[in-house]
Amino acid sequence: KQRRSDEVGRAIAVTAGGAACITGETNSGNFPLKNAVQSTLKSGSSYSAFVVRLTSSGAALDFSTFYGGSGRNPAKLAAGGPPVDLDRLT
Repeated sequence: KQRRSDEVGRAIAVTAGGAACITGETNSGNFPLKNAVQSTLKSGSSYSAFVVRLTSSGAALDFSTFYGGSGRNPAKLAAGGPPVDLDRLT
């Protein structure tokens, strides 16, 4: 049986430099990562949060990573979870 992969955006913000940042959740085994701080889905979790920053033109990924621990944590991220300084992600 093929596993279903989902990505769901939960919040969007724009940095001072004009780059769009998206947080959300995924259970995808092939989620696109770039300069990732956390490059694997956490074990014991059906979904992991993600943080993505696009280039200011919106044409490419500047940064993309999983974010968080086990359990379904994306709602915590979008609702005041640990702060993420979007302009300093590298």
